[in-house]
Amino acid sequence: SSLSIPSTDRNTLWNAAEAVEKQWNSQLARRWVLSIPREIPPDQYAALVRDFCNQQFVSKGMCVDFAIHDKGDGNPHAHVMLTMRAMDEHGKWLPKSRKVYDLDENGDGIDKLD
Repeated sequence: SSLSIPSTDRNTLWNAAEAVEKQWNSQLARRWVLSIPREIPPDQYAALVRDFCNQQFVSKGMCVDFAIHDKGDGNPHAHVMLTMRAMDEHGKWLPKSRKVYDLDENGDGIDKLD
């Protein structure tokens, strides 16, 4: 099964994200795939993903679009699309966030949003 917001709302979001970009080849989104622990009951998937996205992205002004997939094969997961730009409290797009890196214990880069 797949849970998502109505397509008209998704269209509004991504059309607005595309409209603010000036270059024809601008990146509009970052895509994440989040694994959902098999121990979580399926009726809690949406709340779990929504809470995670709210804490990690929406709280920073980002817009999130997600769909949950569970084919019953032991691999429940969510596809998350995250806007490249945050939005202020008045609904105005802000400048794109830069990709910055923290270093792990081996000195390798770890992605995070600026």
